[in-house]
Amino acid sequence: MAEYDMVIIGSGVAGALCAAGLSETGRKILVLEAAQNGLGVAQREQFRRVWDPAPGKSWNTPYLRTAGIRYYPSPGSADTRIYFDQPDAVKSLLTFKGYYQRLAGGSTWAWRGNTPRMMPGDFQLRSKYLSKVSPDDYGGANVVDWPLSYDDLKPWYLKAEHELGVSGNAEEWEALTPRDGAKYPMPGQPKSYSDLTLITRMGAKTVILDGEELPVEIITMAQARNTEAYDGRPACEGNHNCIPLCPTGAKYDATVHLKRAARNGVEIRTGCVVTKLDASPDGHISRVLYKQWDSESPQMERAVTGTTVILAANPIETPKILFNSGLYAEDDPYVGKHLMDHIQGECLALAPEAIFPFRGPQTLCGIDSLRDGNYRSKFASFRLTLGNDGWGRAGNPTSVVEENLNPAEPSTFSIGKTLRHKTVDKLTRLVRFGFSAEQLPQPDNRVELSDKLDDLGIRRPKIHYAVHKYTQEALQQGYRISKELFAAMGASHVGEEKFPLDDWNTAAHPMGTCRMGKNPSDSVVDKFGRCHNHKNLFVVGASVFPTGSATNPVLTLAALTLMALGEMGKT
Repeated sequence: MAEYDMVIIGSGVAGALCAAGLSETGRKILVLEAAQNGLGVAQREQFRRVWDPAPGKSWNTPYLRTAGIRYYPSPGSADTRIYFDQPDAVKSLLTFKGYYQRLAGGSTWAWRGNTPRMMPGDFQLRSKYLSKVSPDDYGGANVVDWPLSYDDLKPWYLKAEHELGVSGNAEEWEALTPRDGAKYPMPGQPKSYSDLTLITRMGAKTVILDGEELPVEIITMAQARNTEAYDGRPACEGNHNCIPLCPTGAKYDATVHLKRAARNGVEIRTGCVVTKLDASPDGHISRVLYKQWDSESPQMERAVTGTTVILAANPIETPKILFNSGLYAEDDPYVGKHLMDHIQGECLALAPEAIFPFRGPQTLCGIDSLRDGNYRSKFASFRLTLGNDGWGRAGNPTSVVEENLNPAEPSTFSIGKTLRHKTVDKLTRLVRFGFSAEQLPQPDNRVELSDKLDDLGIRRPKIHYAVHKYTQEALQQGYRISKELFAAMGASHVGEEKFPLDDWNTAAHPMGTCRMGKNPSDSVVDKFGRCHNHKNLFVVGASVFPTGSATNPVLTLAALTLMALGEMGKT
């Protein structure tokens, strides 16, 4: 007899939702988590104390001193090539730049909180758009429709919005992602002064994409960030340092559901790095093996049994575990294949008047009305974000001061009142559009096992990756339209005429590698995440996405996870 009814591997959004949801069924549940961090206010304060004095700050700075981190390496923005055993240069279309955080709570400790739904057309990309052209026209990608529709997922989207506590304005989203009149749990974030100023300046606007005229609508982003007290979390106070750490807890993170699960009796065992899954001859997962790095014998392999096993790791760690387990060969046509991310670029400008960015969350508004159109038969879907954070990665208060103190042209050096005037004038007029483009599921974008081992003797992931022309063209279109919109706003574009493709960045939204489908012949799991080959093994999270759209994945993976809970309960 199994020791547990459910063994959950990983405690990010998907794992936490499973733990909390299944805990209400009275089952005996174990969560295995590689990291060893707290879930409450004390842990948030500890992360803040690491962040504040750090001379160099990045998205993962607060988490670099987490206990035992060398035993469960998390690829940061500077070391992805090392962890992923990928030697390509950073300025390349052949480099996987994505990263993630292995913590109890996962990468929601550092996420932006954006939670839009996918659009109805996103679930039918092949049949609606790509069936009209040859696969050679979009790089030979292995594109399939999802085994469910937007309408199938609609009630679970609504439930996910209530579970995560999403704020948004339903009337702004109804035409894009139909809600049947359902409101969000909370009203949307108020638009900033800069948002309101630029929206007014732009006025009514349309753009042309592959001959099709589409409206430009700047609307409030749906976010898992409270605008009023909700689910024990306070309302957002308008801090600007939401990444890497919400200072008040107004923004959702997966510790919300982990704490709920723990109150309901779920055992959360930390410091446990899963090494492999054992399967019986009939495919039933019989044991979960792991190493406990905080024990006296960190290299000793331990085991636990569960009636149902839920693999809630991310799209890199999930195939790594399956390959290390010997459950699938590395040449399997679907496991580890079709790795996707959202490929990003930025377009910078100076507003014609002071708009005072850096007040409130980094992002409040965006353009989603361009995400779907007939152009998708030729190039990727994309969305635009109107930044509330100056020039984002390219320009912030510190960099502007440094630029004025150390100008490229020494004759422009200034001090005193002149320095202050130049700095304030520029800082208050910084504005940017960020644009994110979808990737198609390319078989060659894949996760394999490296010959290199981590400190626990586990083979690390090796990634093969490229950004294809279908996505490259979307980056150019996003840049072109950003320039058009800046011109309509009276803002002065700063930068090159065309988008320099080697300057693309990542949204760090890994997706794919264990996609869902109706048949074992073209997928790894069914629409509930149940493995075709292992009936008591479920995969949850963005690993199961057949396609990526241009949409932040968290709400969709949360909705899929909530839908799967009922199926898990039948085992």
